[in-house]
Amino acid sequence: MISTRIPGHQILDWQQTIALLDNKETLLSGGDAIRSKVNTVEVSWEEASNFYNSQSTSDRAMIRKSGQQGHLGWWDPVSESLTDNPTQQRGILLCQMYLKQDRKCAYTLSGPHHILDLQVEHISPNGGDHPDNMILTLYNVNENRKQSTMEVFVDRWQKRADKGETEFNSWYADTLKASAKGQKEKVKILAMDEEDLAKFAPMCAKRYEKYMWRNIGMSSLQPFRLTKKGEVRSGGSQGNYKPVLNTILHEHLYGDKELAQQMFSAIRVAASSYVNGRINNDTYASIMCDCLDLSDHQPVGYNRDKFTAKVLRSTYSWPHLKK
Repeated sequence: MISTRIPGHQILDWQQTIALLDNKETLLSGGDAIRSKVNTVEVSWEEASNFYNSQSTSDRAMIRKSGQQGHLGWWDPVSESLTDNPTQQRGILLCQMYLKQDRKCAYTLSGPHHILDLQVEHISPNGGDHPDNMILTLYNVNENRKQSTMEVFVDRWQKRADKGETEFNSWYADTLKASAKGQKEKVKILAMDEEDLAKFAPMCAKRYEKYMWRNIGMSSLQPFRLTKKGEVRSGGSQGNYKPVLNTILHEHLYGDKELAQQMFSAIRVAASSYVNGRINNDTYASIMCDCLDLSDHQPVGYNRDKFTAKVLRSTYSWPHLKK
């Protein structure tokens, strides 16, 4: 079995999220319930030792320091105390845990997985490195939870799942792409839950606002945009529409989520009509303004006449374009 772990990967995909939520009741019941649910195989110390010694030297080193808490100490099952460095015996203990779990993730119950795809998760973040507080979960699941309480962790993914599989997968793909490109600020913003977004929004730099829109799934107003040269480009989050998207964002975070969705949907319908020549630019701009006027969360300085003039001045002609 080959490890499929992606270094730095800290988000759950759709299947992992649903699996996590299917196990929600057990996770919220605490460590004993989690361990009893996943420990389904009897494994002797000798069997675990043989498995550990069958791994390569580099893999053994990674196994024994899994769930690194070096500054707090490493549990040694022989001395039954914390040590300054992870011992071979700790590595064997983790292999025994892995085999007892039937090579599965304790939180999503998925598997079998390669041992290096799993990582020591400390069920209580501040509970220390002790067998009663240790379980093996998928690497990205553990990295994502970090210091969150179980309640906060599960709730964060419940809210993601509630948006539906299509929106979830769009967000997931966007985040993976940003991570692969090293776009740290984008990854950070896309990983925020709505409570974090609400705190971050007032201090978000203008160049990163588009990542806020993408996080809530309401960024592209049109399927494509047109450059001055007549080139068709994907997406329709042009600078002209910042007041629209920022209003939707703030309505979603601080006001009425349902109204924010209605505004976004109405403008998307109007955009489709505009792109396909059923309405003209004036009507399209007017519909956007009508939607903005429904909200009490317009950006500071928004003015209907100035916004309309900018759209009419800067938006290029769309006649006879095909999707």
